[in-house]
Order: sequence, then structure tokens, then C-alpha cells
Amino acid sequence: MANIPIGCYAYKRVDQTIQDPVWEAAKQKKQSNGLCDCDPAGQWSNQPHVELTTTEIFMSAPHIRNTDGQPYDPVNGEGVITLFVFLCGPQSRGTIRLSSNDPRSMPIIDHAWLDNDLDLTVLAEGCRLGHEVLTKGKGTKDIIIGPWPKTFSYPETTTGWKEHVRMFSDACYHSGGTCKMAPDSDPMGVVDCRLRVRNVTGLRIADMSIMPILNSGHTQAPAYAIGEKVAHMVLEDANDSSTTNI
Repeated sequence: MANIPIGCYAYKRVDQTIQDPVWEAAKQKKQSNGLCDCDPAGQWSNQPHVELTTTEIFMSAPHIRNTDGQPYDPVNGEGVITLFVFLCGPQSRGTIRLSSNDPRSMPIIDHAWLDNDLDLTVLAEGCRLGHEVLTKGKGTKDIIIGPWPKTFSYPETTTGWKEHVRMFSDACYHSGGTCKMAPDSDPMGVVDCRLRVRNVTGLRIADMSIMPILNSGHTQAPAYAIGEKVAHMVLEDANDSSTTNI
């Protein structure tokens, strides 16, 4: 598996395996308000909670480095893989604020991932499931012989994985929603349904920032779709003599 040039991908729901008070409390709250048919994590029954992806050994992981900051290298004949667990449909919401009135100053960005307890719980359960599949699955239990480095140990429970997630999780730089599309009644909305920035003439935004919520998967395909759609919108408005805000 360490020699496969392209990683293996799998999508998984956790609602059939998760046993955690945070999930149970959210489920009870969801059942009482009955606002929609989605689950406590905001996913519909045909949407995954996590994506599992394998790759060759990922050297930037902090726990595979020694005290000098150098990675532990496999010896001849050994192969090492890394399993990434991506959270689909995160509930946490970060912020972007101005740092000063100087437009050249960098903004203050707080991703606030794991700010929502459900995100932490679902991601921890995804890690537990992924670890279980690798170490006990029919197709992998005789291939995966143990953790790397060999002195490292992984949790067995969702609660234990929560601490691991807190220590080692990171963003995948697929953020979105900073300039979300929304109706005029939403004070946090930035663009209208044709991606025009409110109160700014001649400016549109056409990237992942317009999405009010992230899709359940990678953001590359939606980004292509947004770009294609806005191209048609610009052309339509350019051919419409009554339109001034292109």
C-alpha cells in the first residue's frame, strides 16, 4: 500500500457506530426541534460524515519525528502509509476580522475548527473507524503490522481519539464561506444570487468563499462549477442593455 502512487479513497457515515454523549445529546435536540430530516451533524442520509484517504508516509506529522525534528525513516523492506481522515460538512464557523484601517495589513483569521463539539466527536469517531479498518479489516489486518513509529500507540475509543484530534488536526486549506451568497435579509451575506457584491458596482466574487456551507467532499469540483456559472452570468449581463452592474 505504501508503493501505490495514488491513494485509496472511501467515504463513511458514523451514525451506526458512534456511541458518544455529545452525539446523543445532539440527536435528542434534533428530534425535538424537527426542523429538517438531516442528522445531528447536518448531513442527509446519503451524505458521508468523513472521507478516508491513504498516502505514503506523511513526514510533516509531528509524532513521526525524533527529538531533533528529523523523521523516523523506515528501514529496508518496511513500508509506511498515512491515513487522512477528513471531516465532511463541518459545523464550526471561524471569523475574519480587520487588523487595522490599513488595507495592506493582514487580516485576523480564526479558523475555529473543532469549535463545535460535534465536529470533534464525528472526526474522532472517523479516526477510530479508520484505525479499526486498517488494523482489523479483512483486507488489511495481515498487511498492517503496527503503528509508526513503532513506539507510538493509538487510542481505541472515540474519547481517546478526541485528544489525538485536538493535538494533530489541521485545516486542509479548503475553507469557504467568507463572502457567502445570501438573500438581502441576511446581514452577513456578501453576494447576491448572481455573485454580485452588494453595494459595490462592477464587482463579483466567484470562488469557494461564496458558499454558505461547505460541500461534503473536496472543493475543487464546486469551484469549477462556480467559475463556469459566473462566466455565463457575465455574458448574459453583458448582452442585456438594461444591466449596469456587470
